[in-house]
Amino acid sequence: MAALLEVVGFIWPPRCWLCGAGTEGLGGWDPWCSEHRLAGRCGGATCVRCAAELPPGLAPGSTCAGCRRRLPAFTRVVAPFAYRDPAARAAILAFKHGGRRDLGAPLARAMASGLPEGPGPFDLLVPVPSHPSRRLARGHDPPALLAAELELAGLGQRASVLRRVRATPPQGSSGAPARRGNVRGAFRSVARLGGGAVWLVDDVIASGATADACARTLREAGAGRVEVLALARA
Repeated sequence: MAALLEVVGFIWPPRCWLCGAGTEGLGGWDPWCSEHRLAGRCGGATCVRCAAELPPGLAPGSTCAGCRRRLPAFTRVVAPFAYRDPAARAAILAFKHGGRRDLGAPLARAMASGLPEGPGPFDLLVPVPSHPSRRLARGHDPPALLAAELELAGLGQRASVLRRVRATPPQGSSGAPARRGNVRGAFRSVARLGGGAVWLVDDVIASGATADACARTLREAGAGRVEVLALARA
C-alpha cells in the first residue's frame, strides 16, 4: 500500500486545499501547504464551559465571568482551532464566504482529528441552521456541510431538526447581551428528541449566544446533553 501511495503521489503530487501550492514533504491526503497548515488552539487557559480564553491568573478548568453570570444551555464548547490563527481564519473565510464548499471535507476531517477525549458517544449531529436568505446568498450552508462530513467520520447521525424562523443581522461586534437579544426566538425544533446526547455543529463560535439559543431550543425539545462542536473559537 505504501508503494502504491508513493506512485499515486508521484503522478498526482498533493496540493494545498486552499491555495493549490505544492505540499512536497508534508504528505497526507488532505494536505495544506506550510502557510495554510492548520494549527491547534493557541496556548492559554480557556473556560471549561464556553472555551473562551481566560484572563491571566485563572487556572485551566475555571469558568469565565460570562458563564458564571448566565450558565449556557450547552455543557461545553469544543473548537480544535483558534480563529485568530491566520491559516484557520483564511480557510474558514474561504469556506463560509468565498464559495469554497469543497473545503468542507478537509475542514471536517481536521475537526474530527483535533477532538479531545470524551465524553461520548453522541447520538445526533445537529447543524446550526442558516436562514434561507443567507443560504441563497452564500450558495451553501457551512454548518450543514460540516455535519454531513462529520457523520461520514462516525461522530454521530446527522439530524437537521433545527430551523431558523427569523432572519437575524450578523452578530458583528455587539456585546453578549445584545447578541442574545439578536437571536432570541430565532430558532425552533421540528422534532421531539428522546433525551440523547447532541453535538451542535457550527463553524465559528464568537460570543456563544447563537449556540446557547440553539442549545436551549434542543433542550426544550427533549435533548439530553448538548455540546457544541465548532471549527474555531473566536
